[in-house]
Amino acid sequence: MIPRGQFRRVVPFGRAALQLFAVFAELERNIINERAAEGRKIAKEQGKYNVPRPGARRQYDVKKFELNYTEYKAGRMSAATFASNVGLKRGTFYNRLKEYEEALV
Repeated sequence: MIPRGQFRRVVPFGRAALQLFAVFAELERNIINERAAEGRKIAKEQGKYNVPRPGARRQYDVKKFELNYTEYKAGRMSAATFASNVGLKRGTFYNRLKEYEEALV
């Protein structure tokens, strides 16, 4: 038997116990994944599950972008304000700003 408060991996019983714990952990993880997949399938059938596809571009109003661009370049507007006015997150905003400025050149 294992003395109270100790767990030794070097003895056969300890190794067997760890392997048993690993088997149950893997089983639990697989059950969780199956339930999640079933839930996503049901939600998709009901039209409640939309996954944003990689590479999908966030839509924004180009006219608003152009109006705010002059204010931003003049220093009267911060990047965060510009991004929120247009409806973009800051990282996406900087990508769109770079594209816009490259198109101007």
